[in-house]
Amino acid sequence: MDKNLAKNNIVYGLLLLLLSIFAIVESIRMPTYSHLEGVYAAPGLVPLLLGITLLLMAIAILVPALRAGGWQQLKSSISKRNNKETSDSTKRMRLTVLYIGTYVFLLLGKLPYTISTSVFIFVYIYSFHKGERNKRIIKALIISVISTAIIFILFTRIFMIRLP
Repeated sequence: MDKNLAKNNIVYGLLLLLLSIFAIVESIRMPTYSHLEGVYAAPGLVPLLLGITLLLMAIAILVPALRAGGWQQLKSSISKRNNKETSDSTKRMRLTVLYIGTYVFLLLGKLPYTISTSVFIFVYIYSFHKGERNKRIIKALIISVISTAIIFILFTRIFMIRLP
């Protein structure tokens, strides 16, 4: 196996492993209703089977990658990357992940959907849009309010889906 492929398979395998563990744990936490229909009618059965399947796939990816020296390649790649100056695209990607994580884990569910989504869109547009500060604020504010209103109306009135 190619060293670069082994390194990438380590990263992908670890992400798949985390996703599978999350799916398994959450499926076990679902109610079983086994007293009504038996274990086969439990809503967590299919997610549990999918989680186990993902776990097996993660192991199938990780084991050959570890044998091919992917872990050492990954460690050396990380140490080289830490010595270099990070590019603008990497900084933007990290900031995007931070914004999305903040939106999903801190804002949604704790604030009304319209407020949290408007704040997320405003901050995202404001931080990545170039131009004069006052124009950026106005543009980001208009786009965030209008897009949030459109999404809210579309989902609640047309699709009849309740938003968080």
